[in-house]
Amino acid sequence: HFIKAICEKVVLRTGLKLNARKLYGADGYAVKELLRLATVLYDAQKSVVDLAPVDNLGEESFVLNSKLADLKSTRSLCSQIVETGAGLFDLLQSEKETREERDKALRFLEDMSRDLGSNNGNEIVEKAVSRLLGSHGQ
Repeated sequence: HFIKAICEKVVLRTGLKLNARKLYGADGYAVKELLRLATVLYDAQKSVVDLAPVDNLGEESFVLNSKLADLKSTRSLCSQIVETGAGLFDLLQSEKETREERDKALRFLEDMSRDLGSNNGNEIVEKAVSRLLGSHGQ
């Protein structure tokens, strides 16, 4: 029933009568029937596209404005990429200095995890924190 309903709609809309039996066959003959419909649809679309530039001057303006907005957002993204790259470069330059401090902190944390029963690490941390707070208070 589906193919029959489609054939009726095609006849009403385009005036093109499709052979439903050939379509039900789903073989080369069905392809020929569908090719007839495709040709009609292609010609219709081609005629609309040919008329479109004359009728749609406002639409061209809209497309141009859209492309302009895309250009502005692209420039903005490019400047963000450059700024982020410069920041990353600066961070990588200071990485040699921070590597030593990071390794020192990791060694300290490893030592702390080995000596969980000992208060030695806790005392060192408390002294360092009180010393830092004392130096900021002055």
